[in-house]
Amino acid sequence: MCAKSNLICLIPFLCLLFLFGSEVSADRIMPEKKIQIGVSTALTGNAATYGADIRNALIFANEKVARGRFDFIFEDDRCSGRDAVTVAQKFTSLLHLQYVVGQACSGALLAGAPIYEQAKTLVISPGASSPEVSQAGEYIFRTWLSDAGAIEALSSFVIQRHKSLAVLSEQTDYAQAFAQGVRVALEKTPVKFIGDEYVSEQTDFRARLLKFKSQGAEALFINSQTELTFLAVLKQVRELQWNVPLYGAYWPASLSFLEAAKGSAEGIIFVDAPSADDVLTEEGKSYYKEYITRYGPPQSISIFFATTFEAVRALSLAVDSGQDVKTFLETQTFHGLFGDWRFDKNGDLDGIHFVLKRVHEGKAERLSE
Repeated sequence: MCAKSNLICLIPFLCLLFLFGSEVSADRIMPEKKIQIGVSTALTGNAATYGADIRNALIFANEKVARGRFDFIFEDDRCSGRDAVTVAQKFTSLLHLQYVVGQACSGALLAGAPIYEQAKTLVISPGASSPEVSQAGEYIFRTWLSDAGAIEALSSFVIQRHKSLAVLSEQTDYAQAFAQGVRVALEKTPVKFIGDEYVSEQTDFRARLLKFKSQGAEALFINSQTELTFLAVLKQVRELQWNVPLYGAYWPASLSFLEAAKGSAEGIIFVDAPSADDVLTEEGKSYYKEYITRYGPPQSISIFFATTFEAVRALSLAVDSGQDVKTFLETQTFHGLFGDWRFDKNGDLDGIHFVLKRVHEGKAERLSE
């Protein structure tokens, strides 16, 4: 039969050649296999503003420094220890993920940490700040500062100006650890610590505020977990017309806070990480400008953009290194959006430092002393 038509005989061979050739070509251009990364963060609830900022920054950084090869699996921990445990169990026991990022809240990270430690799942948080995170485990890292530095900066400022400080603290891991740090910092000074607490669902703070006032508190530190609870306390301080110096941490810098508080936030002094504009390198400012064009200004703390971006950068470089990822993170110095930085012996960020800020004319500005 082949003798009758060479063309007919060649057709099957040409088809096979085409098929096998296509397979080889497809292999050569196959995209890099995506690495699944668990993201445990607050996507709903009072902390949703900074959870949303972290989500956007993760997606942006994945494109810019990780070649799009991370496949993020987002789960809502609601800034809740209970929900964070459920998420941690899913990531480790069901999905068997090697890496997790995204925790915005200390309580969520601390609750899930034992599960991640047992599974040897590496975690990088861009937002958890409690000093207790430093001892959470050898697989727990963070690109955020420990509150130990924030407590020192705020306490030193207060000690020079007041004889007593009222501290109204939300009943969360972050706020309780911060309050305890302030209490310890004031113990060996003449400044009297006057403390009280409230649950996150509480809406009426007047009795506690009036008690502080009757005890002669010269200043008030609103020690809240989120912008929303800070706003609720602030509103009632103003309604009571208690003209007391107000202090805080982090949240008065939040765009969503400033927009909601308007003139009632004027004069608040607070401790915070440097703003993105103050600390970013030229490369960082370029990325930040592009980020804002795409997503709009961060609704919470602007530096979340950089700490989240650097978490992705560090993880991407560690995976590329071919070394053990944990060992790589422990030993490397990274050249990032806010200059050179590294993880210290506790897995904490070492590279930027806290500053004091004040709300002036509706904006958070760095306090010059």
